[in-house]
Amino acid sequence: MAETVLKVRRKGITILPKRLREAAGIAEDSEVKAKVLPSGILLRPFANEPVRVLEELPIERKRSSVTNIRRLRKSIDREQREK
Repeated sequence: MAETVLKVRRKGITILPKRLREAAGIAEDSEVKAKVLPSGILLRPFANEPVRVLEELPIERKRSSVTNIRRLRKSIDREQREK
């Protein structure tokens, strides 16, 4: 995503455009964590329930760990039967 220039208004109020909020997983009325870095300020979504938040992120997921474990177990069982 390209960089976006934002304006800091009176009392430090800055508006994050919708496309940035959606890309970062920041919902309306949610909280963010701010951290000062040598290169600027880092804003991150604050999550009380991080696992649930991660599950809801709009990312393409590959097979789950459970599916991979089941496939591995079947493969091991098949090898054992063939011996």
